[in-house]
Amino acid sequence: MPVGLPDTAGGAVELYVEGLLNGAVAAGGTLDLNINIGQRPHLTVDIEPNAPVPDLASPPDMAGPAILTACADAAHARCARVAACSTGSPSYLLRFWGDQGTCETRIKLECESEAGAPGSLLDGAAIERCAAGYAGQICADRFAGYKPPACLSNGSRSNGMGCFFDTQCSSGFCNLPGGSSCGSCAAQTVAGTSSCTVNSDCAGREVCAGGFCQVRSGLNLACSATRPCDEELSCVSGACKQDVATSGATCDTTGTTAANCDGDLALYCNASNKCADAAAATISMPACGTVSGVRTYCTNGARLLRQRL
Repeated sequence: MPVGLPDTAGGAVELYVEGLLNGAVAAGGTLDLNINIGQRPHLTVDIEPNAPVPDLASPPDMAGPAILTACADAAHARCARVAACSTGSPSYLLRFWGDQGTCETRIKLECESEAGAPGSLLDGAAIERCAAGYAGQICADRFAGYKPPACLSNGSRSNGMGCFFDTQCSSGFCNLPGGSSCGSCAAQTVAGTSSCTVNSDCAGREVCAGGFCQVRSGLNLACSATRPCDEELSCVSGACKQDVATSGATCDTTGTTAANCDGDLALYCNASNKCADAAAATISMPACGTVSGVRTYCTNGARLLRQRL
């Protein structure tokens, strides 16, 4: 397929390609290349599966109406919670899916794939319990990508067996080393002890910081480069403080004098150290990133194509 770049584009470019299966991202791959100004190269990007893909011709675990109905309910609950929490503009729904309908379609397909993955023991009842868990989930946890406790479930696969979802594993943890698309079931990590390189090396609510899995610090608790703060909190002079949630208020991205702005509310800290409202890319003006000094989000799930000149 053709990819349009500005006539003046040249230099090192990283190209990311996704493959869709029934509307869900099933594979991806990247290609680093150098482009001369005016060049029109023909390229091939190899993509690899993101997850175990169930046999869609005869999916025994996904064929039952209970699974399909429950996944629809879970998708609605999850996307509705995002919509309720996403009070800033551009909203999370716009940035990542475009609208709630698209969000529900994508999440439902993801749920069906998870239920049909090898080793998964999810059934309609378990998925419905998960759906109910989203209603009361705090917004910070939703934006951080944490699952409600009702959604945590173990599978039947032993440690060392292949996986993509935590729910495939008897340990409840699928280790995706280095953020890879295919991992293996492993024992739960231990905060402060288990080594890591990226967050997907850590289980549950742990994140990778300073080469080890760590539990994030809460409001007013101590923080550092090796002990990051939780979602919507900034490390200010060694203590976690609430992100700034008011446009025009003072901010500090370094955490020396003030907290950073709340990105979940589509705020960013501008060059004047004031929180400002972010913008959103449009069809007529698709540029995103930093555009004329303004933080501009890609929308509808688009990713920023970074060009290094």
